[in-house]
Amino acid sequence: MNLDHPAWDIHLDTKKGILEFREKEAHAASIETARIHFWVSDARGEDMMLPNQPWRVRETHVLQDVDAAGRALKTWILTFEPNEAGLTAELHFRGGPQQALFACKGVITNGGGRRVRVGKLNLLVGEGLHLGEGSRPQDWRCFVNGWQSWGAAGVYGPDQRQPATWLDWLEGPLWYNANTPRPRQVGRFASDFFSVVADCKTGLGVVSGFLSQREQFGVVEADLRGKLPTLRLWADGDGVWLGAGQRLETDWAVIGPVNVHDPDCLGGYFDAAGAENGVRLREQMPAGWCSWYHFFDRVTEGQIRDNLRAIAQMERELPLELVQIDDGFQAVVGDWLKFRSTFPQGVAGLAEEIRATGRMPGLWLAPFIVHPRSKTAREHPDWLVKGRWGLPASAGYNWGAITAGLDLTHPAAMDYAYTVIETAAHRWGYPYLKLDFLYAGAIRGRRKDASLTRAQVLRRGMEALRRAAGPETLLLGCGAPLGSVLGLVDAMRIGADTAPTWTPRFAGWRRPFEKITPMPAARNAIQNILTRAGMHRRWWWNDPDCLLIRPDSELTLDEVRTFATLAALTGGLLLLSDDLPAVPEERRRIAATLLPAIGQRALVLDGMEKTTPECLRLDLQGAAGEWQLIAWYNSADTAQTFQLDRARFQLAAQDLWVREFWSGRTQFLAAGRTWDFGTVAPHGIFAAAVRRAEPGRVQYLGSDLHLSQGLEVQRWQESAEGLDLTVDVGRRVAGRVVCAVPQGMWEAWVGAERVETQSERGYLDIPAAGMGPVEIRLRRTDR
Repeated sequence: MNLDHPAWDIHLDTKKGILEFREKEAHAASIETARIHFWVSDARGEDMMLPNQPWRVRETHVLQDVDAAGRALKTWILTFEPNEAGLTAELHFRGGPQQALFACKGVITNGGGRRVRVGKLNLLVGEGLHLGEGSRPQDWRCFVNGWQSWGAAGVYGPDQRQPATWLDWLEGPLWYNANTPRPRQVGRFASDFFSVVADCKTGLGVVSGFLSQREQFGVVEADLRGKLPTLRLWADGDGVWLGAGQRLETDWAVIGPVNVHDPDCLGGYFDAAGAENGVRLREQMPAGWCSWYHFFDRVTEGQIRDNLRAIAQMERELPLELVQIDDGFQAVVGDWLKFRSTFPQGVAGLAEEIRATGRMPGLWLAPFIVHPRSKTAREHPDWLVKGRWGLPASAGYNWGAITAGLDLTHPAAMDYAYTVIETAAHRWGYPYLKLDFLYAGAIRGRRKDASLTRAQVLRRGMEALRRAAGPETLLLGCGAPLGSVLGLVDAMRIGADTAPTWTPRFAGWRRPFEKITPMPAARNAIQNILTRAGMHRRWWWNDPDCLLIRPDSELTLDEVRTFATLAALTGGLLLLSDDLPAVPEERRRIAATLLPAIGQRALVLDGMEKTTPECLRLDLQGAAGEWQLIAWYNSADTAQTFQLDRARFQLAAQDLWVREFWSGRTQFLAAGRTWDFGTVAPHGIFAAAVRRAEPGRVQYLGSDLHLSQGLEVQRWQESAEGLDLTVDVGRRVAGRVVCAVPQGMWEAWVGAERVETQSERGYLDIPAAGMGPVEIRLRRTDR
């Protein structure tokens, strides 16, 4: 049987059960053979493989349809003869001549009289992955995606090990899917939800994974140690019981060729998964303030009010729309409807006070996790997922204790979580909810209903929370398996918590923890800001976590600027989390230059070359024309010399103007020349606007008013006399604007006032200050 695909000739041997993926042209990866088989076991523990070998196909159906884009879509359904236990397997293949991703899913129907336990559902076991002519093992790469928000994502080569931590015994449930392998051998990798295996020199590779996690958690394993890489895609049956007459199906597994020289090579997969989950994106998300990273769980009602007043007083220079109360208001984690003495009136009154200032109230909740000292845990032990000896299963160590997870298959426990969200959104008046530690709904353990996989439990639990919140409430997911919340949350934390330190700390200790990637640290947050950038405005609004700008943290000024730049260029949310009344003006200005948010997604140019990418590019256009924002991130612990190489950032070979934002340095680059910028501090950033030089014209080169160095320009009108432009970012500004000008004598006017300009090397440096639109006129005086 031949299956349609634009890049592959896919042949299915319906007797041997072997798939072959042969390239139609030389510019696609290929797979020699792939097999599909599912494992189940009976009550005695005896394993059975489905479909039976050799395959015995009872019937085949072919369905014709079109997808949302109007492209032809064909589905092949193979139904197999039942085995001796009465189990019938189906395989569904989906593709078409214009479908870049080839999809497969399995169905098992128990037509026998006894229940069976579902194990590993192998949807593709691929041998012999060819990555182009001249492909060499040292150039192979595997992109590994962590299970949930805090799990590190990145690219690894055949000489690397997948990161692990010595804290697995304590914190494993927080960070890892319980059944995803954690290989320790060099060159072996296991990725949650999706992965890419590619040759970074030929550019050829394969994306593989799942379009959803409604039914099971999906895993991709890759082995780069042999003569050719191998792939295994499997769905985790979790050992659930499939009773007589019951039916189980998997999510769609997909595989498709990619060229990783395209920095947006995962875009097709992200779009397909978004469509599968019915993602609907908000047009905008509010910028704001969060209480966590200064006050942590010791926050008080008075501190919220102090910062609310400060935000109102600063609104002309730092317009923030959201005030989010984080952990610390509740009596105990798990007792969400009771309050600490530091919030004697609860939080409903604070929501009214925030709303009275014209801002949106936001609230943090962790509805699926329970502290052992909570009243909920003491009075309702039956609501908790069970582990050994009937004790609560571990949801990891936090708040000074081993926490537990709610059993969301227990009706009363699910009703409680629903009531908490409904109360917060509709009775307390919080239209913005941050839902944290959501993984706790999917920890391993025994539940009241043993027929549901952990993925089904969490997805259904999240669907219930969305119903409780209502469609208008903004939901920010955190600590959540990615596929479980797709289409249900508006924004999503995509990395580890940040921190007022560059590397992780615990109880003041650094060295034992500095290599643990899921722990809170600015470095760890930045890792996934870069490696998951492509999800932004495809699956949700990315949340890079809060920007910390205060001078008394352990972060250097360069590290603060780096976080600010990368968060802004990748387009995600902007929340501050300092005690704002104590933050000096020069630090507040760092945050102000990010407002209004750019909101667009930069391309990460070296995302498939190295574990921590360094190079970004964002193409922009506005009233002043077209330009590129580029950034180079020095992830090293030492200062590095930076040379602006055009090829590295895919820049034109002609004359260019370059203005670096944080230093304010402006440089003209003649065609073919590079810029030896000098040293970039440890963990520092080079961030610049690049424009093609246009001799004989006035050109906007940038400013220190907004990181985009161009979106602040609202009007640009050239004439024979010179130029009229309007700068407006919706707040008070005080800084400088830089314009290239033809040779001659020029004068500048800001509003009705003639201002002194600095003129050198072909450009003018013009002071600009004011509230609202700032009108600037440039006039030639030598004509």
